[in-house]
Amino acid sequence: FADYMVKDVKEGNCFRADKLLEQHIDKLIESGKVSKEEQERLLTIAQNADAYSAKELGDKLKELGIKAPITGNALTDPFPFNLMFQTQIGPSGHSPGFLRPETAQSIFVNFKRLLDYNRERMPFAAAQIGLAFRNEIAPRAGLLRVREFLQAEIEHFVDPKDKDHVRFSEIKDNKAFLLPREKQVGKAECIHMSFGEAVEKKIIDNQTLAYFLARSQLFLEACGVNPLKLRFRQHLSNEMAHYAADCWDAEIFLRGYKWVEVAGHADRSAYDLKVHAKATKNTLEAQKALEKPIIEKIVEAAPVMKVMGKAFKRDAKVVKEHLSGLEKDDVLKLEESLKSGEAKIVAGGKEFTLLPEHVQIKKYDKKISTESFIPNVIEPSFGVGRIIYSILDNAFTYVGEGKDRRTILKLPAVIAPIKAGIFCVVSSDELQAIAESIRKGLVEEGLMCQFDRSTTTIGRKYAKSDEIGIPYGISIDNDSKSDNKVTIRDRDSWKQIRVPIEDVPDIIRNLCRLKISFAKCLEKYGEFKQ
Repeated sequence: FADYMVKDVKEGNCFRADKLLEQHIDKLIESGKVSKEEQERLLTIAQNADAYSAKELGDKLKELGIKAPITGNALTDPFPFNLMFQTQIGPSGHSPGFLRPETAQSIFVNFKRLLDYNRERMPFAAAQIGLAFRNEIAPRAGLLRVREFLQAEIEHFVDPKDKDHVRFSEIKDNKAFLLPREKQVGKAECIHMSFGEAVEKKIIDNQTLAYFLARSQLFLEACGVNPLKLRFRQHLSNEMAHYAADCWDAEIFLRGYKWVEVAGHADRSAYDLKVHAKATKNTLEAQKALEKPIIEKIVEAAPVMKVMGKAFKRDAKVVKEHLSGLEKDDVLKLEESLKSGEAKIVAGGKEFTLLPEHVQIKKYDKKISTESFIPNVIEPSFGVGRIIYSILDNAFTYVGEGKDRRTILKLPAVIAPIKAGIFCVVSSDELQAIAESIRKGLVEEGLMCQFDRSTTTIGRKYAKSDEIGIPYGISIDNDSKSDNKVTIRDRDSWKQIRVPIEDVPDIIRNLCRLKISFAKCLEKYGEFKQ
C-alpha cells in the first residue's frame, strides 16, 4: 500500500504524483491548445498514470514541465510513500502495529474456521464490512478520497482448477461497458459486450470473476446509477498486483471528477492463503474427493527418536520437524547421502550431522481418495462512501427553468430512507386522523414514512418531499372521508393513482421492494387527474 509522492522543493508541500500529472493533462486538453494527435497521446499518459513506476512518473512530470501548484516551484523526483498508519501496541510502545488498510485479511486469517463452518465444502464465500485506514497524501473531494473509510468485501474461495460459477447462466447474457487493457489508449473507447462473450473470448479470465462483475452492475444500477455512466476497466499489466490473475474496477462517471473507481474485482489467486500459511506454519488447504482413487508412492524420512534423542538432546524436536517437512526429492537426496555414512542438514539455523541409525527412509504405496489444494480467491471490494457519493450524484437533478426550477433527488425507492410522505390537502382533524392511521399501517410494514403536518399548500409539500428523495406521496383530501380512498403520487413521473386506503401499505411495500412498478399500478387503478 504505497503511492508515489513529490514535494515542493522550497515549501515542502506534498502532492500525489499521478494525480498531479492527470490534473495537468486535463487542463492542457481543456485549454484547446493541443492538436488531436497530442490529445490522444496525453490521454494515454493520463490513463496510465497510476501504473507508472517512480522513474516513469518523474520523466513524464519533467517532459510536461509540471511545477508545484500555486507556488510554481520545482518538484522533487517521485518517491514511494507508505499509506499504512503506524502505531504502537501496548503501554511500552515497543511493539509496532498498523491500522488495517483493507478488511480482507481477517477473513483469510479465519479461513480454517470458515471452511469448517461450511462443512469443508468448496466453493464458499465470506463477506464483511468495516473501517479501513490509509494515510492518503492529499485527501479531498468529500467522500471520494479520505483517510478513514467504510469498506465492504467478499472473499469467494474456489478450486484453482475450476473457476466456473454455478449461477453464471443467470447473468451471461447481461451486457456491460468493458474497457480491456488493450483499449486503454487515446480516448479509451469501451466495448459493449455480454459477460458470456467476454469469458468465452478470455477478455474476462473466468466465470466467477465475470459473475461478480455482473452482480455489481445489477447492484449499482438498482441503486440508481445510470448504466451509460458505468464501466468496468481492466487493470493494466504493470498496474495489477504481481499475484493477481485478473482485475477489473467498476468506475462511475461523476460530475467534476470524470471516471471514479467505486469497486474493485480481483482474482487474487492463492497468494494471501500461502503467505498466511507460511507465517503461521499452518496448512490453509481445502480437500476434494477424486473421481477415482489413485495410488501414490510415498517416500518419507521417519526419525528414530530413541537414538536421535540421545544424539541431539533438546534439538531433536527441531530435527524431527525438519525431516517431516521434506519433499519427496529431498528425502531421496538424504537417502543417497546416508548411504555414504552421514548427511548434513540445517534445521533451526543450526547444522546437524545425521547418521543412518538416526533416520529410517520409508517407501510404501498409499491409496489417495482426496486431493488437497490451496483455494484461489475472487474478491469484489466496495468503497461504501464512494458508492453513496455516486448514488447522490446520479440522483441529484433539476426540472424546470427560472422561478419554476425545482430540485429533485431521484433516489430509487428500494434505497430511499423515507419511502413515503403523507400529506393532508387541507388541515382538519378528520383528515389528520386518516393520515395517522395510514402512517401506522406503513410503520407496521417496516416502511419509514414522513407525516407532514404543516399548513402549507400541497404543491409545496410535494416539492419539499421531492428535494429529500421521498419516492411516493400519499395525499388525503375531503373526498377521502366519503370514498375511503387516497391519492398516491409518483415523484419521478408526477403521475397519480387513486386507491382504497386499505391497499396503501401493500402498494407502497411492493413498490419499494420492486415487486411491482408504478406503471403497473397505473394500469390497474388508472391515472388520477384532478
